[in-house]
Amino acid sequence: MELSQTLKGLPNGRWRLTARLMNNHTENGNMARIFADQNSMLAGEASAYSELPEGENCSFEGAWAEDDRDLSHVMTVYADVNDGMLTIGAKSNGFFKIDDFKLTYLGDIPTTIADIPKDRPQSRAIYDLTGRKVSTVGHGVYIVDGKKVVY
Repeated sequence: MELSQTLKGLPNGRWRLTARLMNNHTENGNMARIFADQNSMLAGEASAYSELPEGENCSFEGAWAEDDRDLSHVMTVYADVNDGMLTIGAKSNGFFKIDDFKLTYLGDIPTTIADIPKDRPQSRAIYDLTGRKVSTVGHGVYIVDGKKVVY
């Protein structure tokens, strides 16, 4: 199931989408997620998924406590708008509830590591061009949110 909306006439630049998502995590292969264009955030750890949605740049919310009393969780995903259009929404192949969508314009698209938002979730990773996750970066080209970034 997909719930989505295509927004037109947006300023070009970096956008952040947040929403509260409730699902049954990865039981029965449930891949509930929010998305902004091809970027999506799934619930849980990456290791909980045996497969991922094809054609999407996936990030993960991280583990949720077993005794978590709040069944919905704030999910965050970033996207770059280059043509004034952005499709946002939620998808799942199982049970989910979604609420409290918020879309925030962050400004120009980052071109250096200093431009990457400070409030980005820690679950977001930076990869080198061979696909290895890196914890420190030097001068070079890296993959951030599915995009090449020069440091």
